[in-house]
Amino acid sequence: MRMRLAVAMVAAGLLTGVAQLHAHHAFAAEFDVNRPLTLKGTLVKWEMVNPHSWFHLDIKDKDGKISTWKVEGGSPEMLDTVHALVRTGIPVIAHIGFTPQSVNTIGGARVQGREAEGAERLIAEAKGLEQAGAFAIVLELVPAAVSQRITAAVGIPTIGIGAGAGCDGQVLVLPDVLGLNDTFSPKFLKRYAEMAQEVRDAIGAWARDVRNGSYPDAEHSF
Repeated sequence: MRMRLAVAMVAAGLLTGVAQLHAHHAFAAEFDVNRPLTLKGTLVKWEMVNPHSWFHLDIKDKDGKISTWKVEGGSPEMLDTVHALVRTGIPVIAHIGFTPQSVNTIGGARVQGREAEGAERLIAEAKGLEQAGAFAIVLELVPAAVSQRITAAVGIPTIGIGAGAGCDGQVLVLPDVLGLNDTFSPKFLKRYAEMAQEVRDAIGAWARDVRNGSYPDAEHSF
């Protein structure tokens, strides 16, 4: 049994499907993301075609009939980049789910992996990133059930932000924890202080002292 990280991580910032070939859309509509699908077969082909990597598996059923399944992974360029960084001695924390740098290409700050196909893609990406050498993976805006499956599927720590309690650890942005931006209220955020007005009051008081000449005074000068 893997050990759950004892403390949550709080930081000011942090780096950065399975579908049957002839029943792609029907499979996505019928598959239950809360019921993991285990496939055992022979890897017959591995493609790395931008923007995805694909694993082709021959799966034999109980009657001996073989069908080909295709598992979609992450961008081959990203896997290559992670592998190259690790090979040169640079430790890498990977990041999947909602990735802010891709906000304009994934339709905004949306939860990723709600549908079966997207959930399987995230699991495949996590496995690929682990194999490429990442030592941990941040899961951002991912359904809790999918995060649990990813955490169970990899042997490296998962760190969640808006990804439920099933990750090995948690991360939040420090200004959000302190309530410094009182206009930012995503569902996953729990503020542990409400400091926005206190900060505004402090800056206002400092500005007034500067304008009226009371700061800096002799006590605060050399």
